[in-house]
Amino acid sequence: MFGFPRITESGHMNVPARNDRLLRVVSGIVVALCVAACTYIFLNSLPTHFDDAYMFLRYADNLLAGRGHAWNPDGVQVFGSTSLLHLGVVTLLRLWLPRLADATLLLVTSAIPGYLALVVLVLTCARCTQHRLLHGNYLLWGALLLPSLILQETFKCQLRTGMDTMLSMLSNALLICFTVRMTSQGNVRRLVPVVVMAYVTYLARPDNGIYATLFPFLCILLLAPAPRRKLVVIFSLSMLVVLLADGLAKWLIFGDFLPLAFYAKQHGVYQGYTGMHFWNPIVYLRTFFGAAMPFVCIILLFVRRHTVPMLIAFLLPVSMTFAYYFSVNQIMGFYARFYYPSLPFFVVGAALVLDDWFRARDAGRFFKHQEFLLRVLVLLLVVLGGQQMTYTLATVYEQAFLAAPDVPSSRAYTIAASEPLPQIDGWRGIEEMALLAKDAPGGTVLALTEHGRVGARAPQVTLVDLTGLHDRQFARHGFSAAELFRRKPDVIWFPHRHYARMIHDILGSDVFWDRYRYYPGAFDHGLAIRKDSVHFERLSELFRQRWQALYGKRDPKTYLARPVE
Repeated sequence: MFGFPRITESGHMNVPARNDRLLRVVSGIVVALCVAACTYIFLNSLPTHFDDAYMFLRYADNLLAGRGHAWNPDGVQVFGSTSLLHLGVVTLLRLWLPRLADATLLLVTSAIPGYLALVVLVLTCARCTQHRLLHGNYLLWGALLLPSLILQETFKCQLRTGMDTMLSMLSNALLICFTVRMTSQGNVRRLVPVVVMAYVTYLARPDNGIYATLFPFLCILLLAPAPRRKLVVIFSLSMLVVLLADGLAKWLIFGDFLPLAFYAKQHGVYQGYTGMHFWNPIVYLRTFFGAAMPFVCIILLFVRRHTVPMLIAFLLPVSMTFAYYFSVNQIMGFYARFYYPSLPFFVVGAALVLDDWFRARDAGRFFKHQEFLLRVLVLLLVVLGGQQMTYTLATVYEQAFLAAPDVPSSRAYTIAASEPLPQIDGWRGIEEMALLAKDAPGGTVLALTEHGRVGARAPQVTLVDLTGLHDRQFARHGFSAAELFRRKPDVIWFPHRHYARMIHDILGSDVFWDRYRYYPGAFDHGLAIRKDSVHFERLSELFRQRWQALYGKRDPKTYLARPVE
């Protein structure tokens, strides 16, 4: 049975000292270069255009204003944060550094946890390995791990998003670290930090729940020294109590056990959504395994029967989590955002496999030449054939499950202008709408789908989130034009063009044409202002200002839509 290293009371293992000065010097140089690269990446990062990241700022501002976990100024508690832990980090930074620009604050909240995750992985690999060359050799592990991670485009992109991805990765790395230590000693006392860290990991992202519960359970069951029954029972009961208490608290506060995104992103909720093919889970799997490939290669080349139980404990929870991701729409899943937090399981798993191979080699247990050649062949098939297979599978999956739905043509309209408005960059449209909303009167109701940046800039405005990520009605029951008009939004910034059914239903309503002035294509998606709004004059003036800044001398009156009877 595979066993983790036993740590002495002093915290060290009795291993021969390393005197390879050249190896230390080279490792130190590599680590120093990597630290310099990390600094350069951080200092030269552009402001994030990841719109969803800005939603955490809106929740943080409401928390600091005493409204609780509210999306709107009315103070109604909404479970719209996918990561309560990330929201806590954003809120603390907002409190401590109130003058920090929004984009800089978000960069800090994703970059710092990302760098800390690297440190934790280096420390964990150095601590959990037993071979005299690997154990405690922090410089060597830094030289091995840092270049293979920070030079990847996937890592750099996730570092800059401002989302909870890197905090989730850090939580998983710490969970592995505490679980490895607890498993190696079989100590009930070491179970307390594991339970605490498992819950923190769950707070980092709810889809980490499988990692938080199943990974420590499997490590105890498969890897801990006998007797294991007491550890298994205590851990299982502890997690059950913690999760039940967590669920009860969330139900009492929000009326939901899980974030609204869990409901809103299920397949079929967004009827007539034409952008499904942009969020192909197999494409994102390929992206993730491209990032994890160095560690996958080590596992395939050096795994022995002795290490199979360890790999089951590490990779079975990952496989189950990845399978779950096929049941949701991975909207905004750029650069394998949902998969990337699982990378520590591959990193530490590969380190343990490599450590076991080194120790077996020292004991004279070498692979036979035929077996090693077979492993190389399998590796080549995985790296070369596997990548090509994912391209084929992605196409097949798209045709079978991600085909664009048939959406009836929207109600026809005409404009006086001889040509449509020019196409603009999507982020420019978001910024212009954010400026309009920022100056809107308090109490203004704005309906939209692209809500992050706008929400962060306009805390005084009530936002109707048509996607349901922050709106319980739309999350649970889907979009309804009748429900939208019941709320009488003063401004409708039209849904992203992928939400074709929403657009069709809005334009197909007589209420819309009776009550709103509609400017197709304004600010990228189109904008409508309610004619009987108490804020109509002020909102119309703000609209004209932003229109002039974006479209110059074009007369907005010539772009006013009229329905075709």
